[in-house]
Amino acid sequence: MMKTKRWGLLAWVVAALWTSFVHAAELEPEQAEALVQQQIDAQLAFDADTLKRILHDSYLEVSPVGEIDTKEQVVAFYDPAKKRPGPAATLSDLNVRVYQQTAVVTGRVVFAMTMPDGKENRFTMTGSWVIAEHEGVATIVSAHYTPVRK
Repeated sequence: MMKTKRWGLLAWVVAALWTSFVHAAELEPEQAEALVQQQIDAQLAFDADTLKRILHDSYLEVSPVGEIDTKEQVVAFYDPAKKRPGPAATLSDLNVRVYQQTAVVTGRVVFAMTMPDGKENRFTMTGSWVIAEHEGVATIVSAHYTPVRK
């Protein structure tokens, strides 16, 4: 009888620990959204250091013109020395789906820029991002941008 109680207690402890471990390992939707926002902000600011930190070493991006760029190419494009005046951007219609340590985010990036004649030019891209957590650190592993036709 005592042996059965010990095994029952041991099984309960293992189940409780496993449940907390699995739950703790799951990527949070807010964490995924924050990474996407950080990427957009870093791109607008030409903040290559932030991009180096938040993009996974294996990062691939499908650009709005259909090119596939590596992390190194993306970071080089956003070299602070190349910064020029650009648009403001806001994220909208974000949808985050979490699969344990991976999240897929879809949404729109709306760009707005005041032109020399004073008129505001707006354009939108649909984006998708894949975020993965490895050893407690979440990074963006891929992004895909598609221009939205007016």
